[in-house]
Amino acid sequence: MEGWIGRTLSKVQIERPLGRGGMAEVYVGRHTTLNRPVAVKLLHAHLQEDADLKRRFIAEAQAVASLRHPNIVQVFDFDIVSGRPYIVMELLQGMSLAQYLAGLHASGLTLPLSTIAHLVDGIASALDYAHERGIVHRDIKPANIMLRQGTTPINPALPLLPDVQPVLTDFGVARLTTATTQTATGTVLGTPAYMSPEQIRGVGIDARSDIYSLGIVLYEMLAGDPPFNHDTTPAAVLVKHLQEKPPPVPQARPAVQRLMDRALAKDPNKRYPQAGLLAQDLRAAGGDTQAASRLLDSRQDTGVSRLGRIALFGLGGLLLLAVVVGGLAFGLRGQTPAAPAATSGPTEALAELPIDEPTASPETSTDPIVANPTPVPVDEPIGSAVFREGSLTAQLPGAPQPPAGFAYHVWLVSPLGQVQSLGPAQFSGNQLTFSYQGEGVLAAQAGQLLFSLEPDPDPNPDAAGDVVFQGAFDPEVAADLQLLFDVAGQTPLAQAVPQGLSRQVVHFDSHLNLILSSIDGGSLPSAKLHAEHVINISDGRDGLDYGDWNDDGRTENPGDDVGLVPYLRLLRTMLESSPASDPDQAEELISQLDELLAIANDTLDLATRVAAADGVAEVQPLRADLDSHHLGERVEAFLAQIEPIDLVLAVPIFLAP
Repeated sequence: MEGWIGRTLSKVQIERPLGRGGMAEVYVGRHTTLNRPVAVKLLHAHLQEDADLKRRFIAEAQAVASLRHPNIVQVFDFDIVSGRPYIVMELLQGMSLAQYLAGLHASGLTLPLSTIAHLVDGIASALDYAHERGIVHRDIKPANIMLRQGTTPINPALPLLPDVQPVLTDFGVARLTTATTQTATGTVLGTPAYMSPEQIRGVGIDARSDIYSLGIVLYEMLAGDPPFNHDTTPAAVLVKHLQEKPPPVPQARPAVQRLMDRALAKDPNKRYPQAGLLAQDLRAAGGDTQAASRLLDSRQDTGVSRLGRIALFGLGGLLLLAVVVGGLAFGLRGQTPAAPAATSGPTEALAELPIDEPTASPETSTDPIVANPTPVPVDEPIGSAVFREGSLTAQLPGAPQPPAGFAYHVWLVSPLGQVQSLGPAQFSGNQLTFSYQGEGVLAAQAGQLLFSLEPDPDPNPDAAGDVVFQGAFDPEVAADLQLLFDVAGQTPLAQAVPQGLSRQVVHFDSHLNLILSSIDGGSLPSAKLHAEHVINISDGRDGLDYGDWNDDGRTENPGDDVGLVPYLRLLRTMLESSPASDPDQAEELISQLDELLAIANDTLDLATRVAAADGVAEVQPLRADLDSHHLGERVEAFLAQIEPIDLVLAVPIFLAP
């Protein structure tokens, strides 16, 4: 692999090897114009004469490059060098699900159901997205599912944090379902332990094959191993997929076993038609904490239980899981969570109570623990937090009253993992409320918002106890906020976003006009230069398309670094978060903003076609479309409509997993 180190492929300089797979070598490289690390996948030299394998490799790049989904690895570019195809893709920080499960099981631990449901949600969303576009993965397995780390590195000895996201990789054996080229007779693509019966037979491959493989991955996460063990030969495993029913998942609830039976049905017509339906049934099977606690007896030895107690308290069936995360978010400061109330107290005592029986606090046996007997769904928000510049307010009407001698405390975890105590929350009027006044753009400092359960009074206010509720911005929103903060500094969001958008659209229209003038004058170099300007003005410095499109050695951006599209995205999020006196008007404004986003993205696509053109005749047919995409007047009219609106950013708050 060393022969490629230091070479430059297109705009990527190869830096070091990353790994080797069945079809390719993988390297870490650096994109020379974007100045960002990327992964480079290069077809093995001994395969370069195989025309079918080349087609498969290029099919992977073309198929995946068309996909834009947060749970699918992003492909940036692909080409052929010295007869060897390669693709340039997103470099993911984290580890594969296979590596994580191996480390977890080696420690005698298993995954909690809430974590499994979170992972299956992301994978299912990615699969449904790809299936809708005619792409079948054909090799779903833990080794092809990367766990993208969030604020802290992933450690198999610790539970996964909620900001860890599964990302599907390696569409190396993917096929477009509409393709005319079929797998050669006798050729089996995939991994035996995870293959569907019809995949083994080489007939009738469609989305349901991926759902079968996802079912095998789910089985492995629940039981610790795939249903048909690796101990036998690959041929024997294939026969078992064809002929044997998988053994029941040990200690699984009936609802879990039913969904496993459906996902792993031999007949594709009896399986789930969509992966999202499997994920939905899995959430329903663990939708109350009694079900989640009884799912697997082995859950008693999970990483969660080894880190701390699970506090269960309720009335009329309400159970609140308060998981001690100690060494996770708050370990970032090198602190150890304080034990609540000396060596024993309400939290520890409640953890010992039978979960099937409603109970009261041992210290207040005549008073209910909660103010509201309504069960709290684990996958629905129990309230929200609203950011207004330096202030934060939160209302959690679904939160139960804390036990006697305890109170809720609020913590802010920055995108870089810094933890800040914001103080105690108040419980009044059957709901939890919180208000905080800070400095600067508080939303840009918020990677996560956590609510913990602390002794009252708290002997150690700088250390966190049991994290009960949590919330976080969508990753794309968080990235846009960080970029805006870098550009606008401490300018209030309600000013920075509309004002930045207003300035950016002037640059956008101006350079769109310059593209048109260049086309009319027959100057392709000038058209390509201003197409680069429009791309970079639109996408912003963190955009996938941002770069030196005309290969003159300079990445030029006449606008600011945020980008027109990120400004529009942020404005949309703020409008969705802001209180509306007229819901119909709010819906109409969101619809108008979606239209502006569609035009901006379409212009971005047109500009990339101009920037990649080889002749003026190639871009002249694009002129009419480009001329219809001016946004200045539309954006200014829209900003005038929203001027009276109190623009805020809201974050939903959920039960901590």
